[in-house]
Amino acid sequence: LGVACICVACSQDALGYSSSSWSSMRAGPFHASELVFVLGLLIVLRSSPGGHASAGESGWSPVCFMSRLSVGINVSNLFVFHFIGGFLLDEPIEFSVASVVLCFTCVFLLSALLTLVVQLLVQAPC
Repeated sequence: LGVACICVACSQDALGYSSSSWSSMRAGPFHASELVFVLGLLIVLRSSPGGHASAGESGWSPVCFMSRLSVGINVSNLFVFHFIGGFLLDEPIEFSVASVVLCFTCVFLLSALLTLVVQLLVQAPC
């Protein structure tokens, strides 16, 4: 149900954004329609494993783990982009859909790996 609410809200935004009526939409109905997305996200987060941790439990879940890594991934993205563009590539690459997807995937994976190493060694050592 939560994923369905998120998909409906995102598809409504995508369809509405492409039309000329997007800028003329009133603020009230726009914000009310965004509540469907918020409700869906709340359902997904509450139904994830470990979503209802009591005081004695650790409360670990994949959503919690990714939220711990997301800040580091966002910070390290800039440095990974500069490292790839400045040191790894000898010349500019041709623009194509495949090269853009490959570049962004590579940057995300390197950022996630770098953040995971920092998380395990510095922030929360075992």
